[in-house]
Amino acid sequence: MNHQIPPDIQERIAARIAKGHFSNEEDVLRRAMDALDQLEEEKLRRWHERNQRAIEEAERGDSSPLNDEEVLKRLRERLMEDGITD
Repeated sequence: MNHQIPPDIQERIAARIAKGHFSNEEDVLRRAMDALDQLEEEKLRRWHERNQRAIEEAERGDSSPLNDEEVLKRLRERLMEDGITD
């Protein structure tokens, strides 16, 4: 799979290599993908933690009856904030 890398990204990659942080473009791209994977995993972890807290609050009776429309609105907002959906 060959893709054209935009010039600004090529410059950033070249700068990392020139500083001696990486030996080639593949290493830079691999590290960038690893960082992206970590970010996505962290977002998903936070999502699960918040949902677990909500479940625990509901089980303790610390929550009020749900308004379906409001729940859907807040769910969409949370998904967008976490970058899980567009």
